[in-house]
Amino acid sequence: MHVKCVITDNDEVGIRPNETYLVLANEIGGSSNLSFSENDVRNYITRTLRCADDNADFKKMMNYFVRMKEINPNFFYAIDVDDANKFRSALWVDVRCRASYEYYGDVVSFDTTYRRNMHSLPFASFVGVNYHGKSTLLGCALLGSEEIPSFEWVFM
Repeated sequence: MHVKCVITDNDEVGIRPNETYLVLANEIGGSSNLSFSENDVRNYITRTLRCADDNADFKKMMNYFVRMKEINPNFFYAIDVDDANKFRSALWVDVRCRASYEYYGDVVSFDTTYRRNMHSLPFASFVGVNYHGKSTLLGCALLGSEEIPSFEWVFM
């Protein structure tokens, strides 16, 4: 069994990475016999299969960010791309989030538990707590993978 072919074929027909990982583990008698983790499968899919620079969704996201910046110069975004100009990560903060940070930025939570999107890219939110004890959004990021460099880029 050629692992990369199985991962690629399963991704093309819409089989989720966790299910692909389970299939691979079952084929060889358990996950302890695999030399990679479920996160490695997700990262492979993200890095190799879904981060092409001709990705229509990436272009739409960039167009949206440019439009928002034209509407309000205080809108902030940053995009990380590799040497081949392929998407790695994105960070954005709208005007309302910036204002909320000024008032409620004493304690900031960074949460990456939201991870279900069509590209299997981890979504991260920066959240604070307002004076009424309610969560308030302070910013968002779309990570290219769950590897350390993606997290380091967001916090630089």
